[in-house]
Amino acid sequence: MSTGRLLNRVSKLEDLAYPQSDGSCTLEELCRSMWRKDKKRFIEMSQNSSYRLFVTQFEREDAEAAAISDWASANQVRRTRDNCHQSWPEWPRG
Repeated sequence: MSTGRLLNRVSKLEDLAYPQSDGSCTLEELCRSMWRKDKKRFIEMSQNSSYRLFVTQFEREDAEAAAISDWASANQVRRTRDNCHQSWPEWPRG
């Protein structure tokens, strides 16, 4: 595949993902990016500012995501174990 064709496909994907993006971002998106990069530093920076509201929001969202991930992992293990037992062959009875 040529570079031009690849760039065209990437551009189309960007248009689908961000249909009216002008390259700007919201304050929340910027803070979330900083949070993901260095949580401790973001918390320190937000101590004496209104950004501390984002800290509680991001902590809650991280906890919810972790709970969902833990639940999904536990259910995947359970399903795999159940599927494994179901696929065991029956031993001949003598």
